[in-house]
Amino acid sequence: EAYYGFKKEIKVEGGHERNFNQSKDGINAILSTSNILAVYPNPSDDQVTFEMVDTDITLKTLEIYNVYGKKVVERSLSTGKYILQSKSEGLTSGFYQYRLVRKGVLLQSGKFIIK
Repeated sequence: EAYYGFKKEIKVEGGHERNFNQSKDGINAILSTSNILAVYPNPSDDQVTFEMVDTDITLKTLEIYNVYGKKVVERSLSTGKYILQSKSEGLTSGFYQYRLVRKGVLLQSGKFIIK
């Protein structure tokens, strides 16, 4: 999709910079310029690793939603890795969205697939 109109960087919670774009149809997009959370492998057969790559030890919440928008996992994270075992969490093959939030502020979101 082609962007036009304006583009600027804004500071959001935690001091991370985001690029803010206005699209031709009026839908706004925020594009991350620095990831706080690395998610791999993607797609995955069973195990997905969520690794904090910043040094901020403030407590954050990892939320995982299924394709229907239902929250299926919620974990508190500060630093290090969280390894999601899809079978032990009751997750089936499919498409999932994750959100990393701190005090109600979205820090990062993305998608992953379990084969």
